[in-house]
Amino acid sequence: MNNQAGRPRADERLIAEAQRRLTERDRTIFEAVYEHRVLTSEQLRQLFFVGGQRARQRLVELYRLRMLDRFRPYQQHGSAPYHYLLDQLGAAAVATERGLEPAELDWSRAKALKLASSKQLDHLVEANGFFTSLIEATRTRGGIEIIAWWGQRRCAQAWGELVRPDGYGAMESDGAVVELYLEWDRGSEALSRIEDKLIRYGELEAALGRRPRVVFVAPSDGRERELLRVLREHAASDTLITTADRHTTDPLGTNWLSPHHETRLNLIHAAQEPPR
Repeated sequence: MNNQAGRPRADERLIAEAQRRLTERDRTIFEAVYEHRVLTSEQLRQLFFVGGQRARQRLVELYRLRMLDRFRPYQQHGSAPYHYLLDQLGAAAVATERGLEPAELDWSRAKALKLASSKQLDHLVEANGFFTSLIEATRTRGGIEIIAWWGQRRCAQAWGELVRPDGYGAMESDGAVVELYLEWDRGSEALSRIEDKLIRYGELEAALGRRPRVVFVAPSDGRERELLRVLREHAASDTLITTADRHTTDPLGTNWLSPHHETRLNLIHAAQEPPR
């Protein structure tokens, strides 16, 4: 966790100052960080700001007010971006918005500290980045809107006995709503594990009474080819697959392969495809 030296104590004076200076956007930021557990400075910019400088200034201010905490994970070359978590007063603000006591919220500083050193950190941040880059893209190109985005925790609460996607989004295009269940692949899972996931998504389809569209993101072209073979053999749900590089370069581009098509689709066209 980032060095706490120079930050004021969360006393009554700081609480009063924070309450006086908070905006509706700040409260939305706290909700997003709580929902998704950790968001980088760039991801928060994608979600809430137009300019990078304004984003940096406001995030530093929220850090100083002890609404957000932050850390920089080690990386071999260069500096990682700041990763933002809820701090004590930010968690209190989320609890208030939800009509809860702070102790009732699924948050603690100990959990935040564990996340900062977790082996799952990269996976979580990359999966969150799938949606933040997509949301930013929809703001500048019409015809598509992300109307819901759930993090891993809420996904586990909703469907944990069957599947635990890395994120869930609801996407609207021309009045039609398509649900996306994200599987962010880092190339470490055995293909038999992927097959098992597809079986479980088939069970989820039966439980929901509708077919979920599962989207896989692979770390390389080679891994994408491996997963596509599995999808063609075992997919019980509508599935799409692309690579992380393609999605990052242009989230709304013609990136996606499907077991049912020989050429790549973009998400808008995929949204207009009826479930099979």
